[in-house]
Amino acid sequence: MIRSRILLLVLWLLPTSAVLAQQLEGQLLDSDDKQPVAYANIGLIGTELGTNSDEQGHFRIDATGNGDKTVMVTLIGYEDYAVKASALESALKAGGQKIYLKKKANELKEVVVRPAKLTTAQLGNDVACAGKEKDGLPFPFIYEKKKKGVVVKVDTLTEIGTLMKVKKRKTFIDSVQINVGSCTHEEILYRLNIYEELDDEFKNILTAPIYIRMKKEQVGNVIRVNLTDKNIVVNHNFIVSLEKVKDLGAGKFTICGKMFGAAMYMRIASLHDRFIKLPIIGMGIKSFVTFSEEEK
Repeated sequence: MIRSRILLLVLWLLPTSAVLAQQLEGQLLDSDDKQPVAYANIGLIGTELGTNSDEQGHFRIDATGNGDKTVMVTLIGYEDYAVKASALESALKAGGQKIYLKKKANELKEVVVRPAKLTTAQLGNDVACAGKEKDGLPFPFIYEKKKKGVVVKVDTLTEIGTLMKVKKRKTFIDSVQINVGSCTHEEILYRLNIYEELDDEFKNILTAPIYIRMKKEQVGNVIRVNLTDKNIVVNHNFIVSLEKVKDLGAGKFTICGKMFGAAMYMRIASLHDRFIKLPIIGMGIKSFVTFSEEEK
C-alpha cells in the first residue's frame, strides 16, 4: 500500500513535458475548404524529429519527453503553424485530431515585363552519368559528421540542391534540369524548391509548391521542369533543390555528381535547419535563365 502511494506521488511529481505529448497524431486541413493539406513539413524544433503529412494530410510524430519543445508546421502558400508539443496534444484532442492551416494572403506582385532583348545562360552543374548508377549520388543523402575520426551524428538530409550564381540583376528562371544517374523506384515524388539569397539567408521565393511526380519509365536520364509560366525572377544567387516529401519505399534514386563545380547545399527540411554547404562535390542540377545585358 505504501509502495503504491509512493509510486503515485512520483508520477504526480514528474514534469508535465515527460508525460504529455507522446504520440502526436492528427490531420492537416485547409481552413477555407477543409481539404487535406498534403506533404507539409512537421518538425520538433531543437530535436532530430521531423516528418511530413501524407497525401490525405495525416501525420504522426513522437514527442515523448519533449512537451516543452515547439512543433512547427510549414508549407509554401500557408501561414506557419507553431505550438508547444504539450499544447498541441490538447488542441488535437479538443479539435477531433484536426489542425487547420490558413492560406497566406494573396499579395499583389510587381508586374515584371521581360525586356525585348534577352541573353540565355545555363547555371549550376551540367554533368551526365546516364545509366551509370555508381556515378550517381543517392537521394535522400546520408551525411556523416565526424570528429577525430569518430562518427558523432548521422543525418538523413531530406533536401539537397545546387547553388546558382548570378550577377545582381533581374534574372528570369525559365527551367531547371536534374541529371539522373538511376531510378529503381516504381514512382518518384519530390518537391522542387527555389531559394534566393536575401539578407545572408536563403529564403524560399515560391508562392505555391512545385512537385515532380513521375513513373519509373518516365524518368529517363534527364528531368526537365518548365517554369516560364511561373514568372520567377531573382536578383541574387539562388539554390535549386529537391526535397523528399514521401517515403518512396524500396528502390533507389541517384543524381549525377561531379568534383568541384557549383556548390552542393543540404538540410533536413522538416526541422527547418539552415543549409549545410558541402564542399568539393557538386550535384547534377542546373537551371536555364534569361536576363538583359543592359540591366545591372
